Amino acid sequence: MKNLSSIRKNFMASVALNTCLLALAEGQRDLPNLIGKIEPILKKYKLEKENIIIRMTGCSNGCSRPYLAEIGLVVVFYGLYYNLYLI
Repeated sequence: MKNLSSIRKNFMASVALNTCLLALAEGQRDLPNLIGKIEPILKKYKLEKENIIIRMTGCSNGCSRPYLAEIGLVVVFYGLYYNLYLI
């Protein structure tokens, strides 16, 4: 766990398509890829130690509580179409 970045320790995604009948996307598989793209940007601006909370959900129920996160992603259409919520 010591090797994980701060952002990886603070992200959460719903299980989506595996168990949710309302799911439109696979948040639990999409979010780690997105985090991998965000980490170099944070490192570039020396923000890699910041505790940024990111949550992604594959349906509108919001089981991973994206509406309470600093960065929330809620699927709106099949695939990779998400609404982005920033606090």
